[in-house]
Amino acid sequence: RDISFTGTSVANRDLDRLLAQPDLHINCDSLGQIRRIGERTPGRAIGIRVNPGLGTGYGDNARLTYAGERTTKFGIYREQWAEALALAAQHGLTVTTLHFHVGCGYLSRQLDAWEAAVGAAAAFLADLPDVTTVNLGGGLGLPHRAGEAPLDLDRWSAIIARHFGGARSDGRGLTVAAEPGDYLVKDAGILLLSVTDVEWKRDTMFVGVDGGFNLHPEPAHYDLPCEPVACVPREADRTRWQPVTVAGNINEALDIWIEDHPMPPLVEDDRIALINAGGYGAAMASNHCMRGAFAELLI
Repeated sequence: RDISFTGTSVANRDLDRLLAQPDLHINCDSLGQIRRIGERTPGRAIGIRVNPGLGTGYGDNARLTYAGERTTKFGIYREQWAEALALAAQHGLTVTTLHFHVGCGYLSRQLDAWEAAVGAAAAFLADLPDVTTVNLGGGLGLPHRAGEAPLDLDRWSAIIARHFGGARSDGRGLTVAAEPGDYLVKDAGILLLSVTDVEWKRDTMFVGVDGGFNLHPEPAHYDLPCEPVACVPREADRTRWQPVTVAGNINEALDIWIEDHPMPPLVEDDRIALINAGGYGAAMASNHCMRGAFAELLI
């Protein structure tokens, strides 16, 4: 069971394909998933994704917070817990994994909130004597803006050890799994674009580029910036730098890469590299407005 699947709003046709793989471990995101798995494959081992009602994400952004004050679609809430356990027992399902994922992109500043969520999730273990694995989900963040402190992994791992390590009062040994995803590859990718226009509009200097949010939707949709770096000879005289707004080539108002960002003098056909463009960037790209042509190079 080296591969696990955690999905939301899983259709029956998808569930049937998943259940056809006997070595695939499925973490159930809803009461309906538990029931439908039990009806199809009674006696199977499953995981349950819980929603601890607490969460955090990059910049405390609600769009990146999967659990918290706002009710979300993810996981089993505490008030559903008794019904979830009853459904599992009804179909002879053994719960061997506790899963939770409370937000994306959190940094050291959010670790207090993350620990509160971890503690709330850990409390579900009291009713799960057969659990051998705790899956923390993903969400480990990387700095997106100059001056942001990176995630303190020592502090992050200490939080995990406090709640799931050998010092647990019930003496249970647990395997802890994580889904680092973006943390491993996000800053390994750049999006290279060319300058098409440089001009003032009222009180704003706009730098137009030949790629828009359809090539990497995260800055526009999630406020996860990809800061631009000018691919020009280094300009030592910082007095010549000025704040600019870098705009893409999609005919929509939200197609802005960054606002009020200091950059050296630029001219048409200069290149700009948008950093932190790895991870989900290319996978989320589309041909919106027929602007989807790009080449992806792996070095």
